[in-house]
Amino acid sequence: MEKWITPARGELSRTELAEMKVHNTLFTVFYVQIVSMMKEKYGTQGAIDALRQIGEGVATTLYNYIRPIKTNSLAALISYIVDFAFYYPVLIKKIDDGLMVYDKNCPICWEGVIEKDIPYCCIVDGFLEKYIAMTHEENSEIPIVEVHVVKSKATGEKYCQHKVKLQSIYYSDKTKD
Repeated sequence: MEKWITPARGELSRTELAEMKVHNTLFTVFYVQIVSMMKEKYGTQGAIDALRQIGEGVATTLYNYIRPIKTNSLAALISYIVDFAFYYPVLIKKIDDGLMVYDKNCPICWEGVIEKDIPYCCIVDGFLEKYIAMTHEENSEIPIVEVHVVKSKATGEKYCQHKVKLQSIYYSDKTKD
């Protein structure tokens, strides 16, 4: 089980690849079923809210184990978070009111699994928002943000995209990115 705690870097044996494939397949099946049950019980918006809350809970747990890097750059912080949480980089672009995060390798959304009403990766929104908020408590130079899915592979898009919007008190020239 320790293989899932550390990133898979370098060459993997056939056995390790097979174990990862089984792990990813099981995760996919369970996540699809959980989202379906949430949607049935709470409705579409309720399921989205519940998934975001799960992401917040994961962020709180991880924050206690993996402290943020010392930076005043929101883009650098997001890159760091995504790297330790998902083990791969994302493209981050500055926009007028924050950042846009482009994710072509979303670990939550899978090819061929389409849920038109619920972007599966909304759990990532809750995760990023909460981790960044906790970082802000220790470093006020990191702005408080709202994170929302703009595009999701789970809803049929080619990639996932998240808007990281700065809260209005941070709209100033001193915000670096």
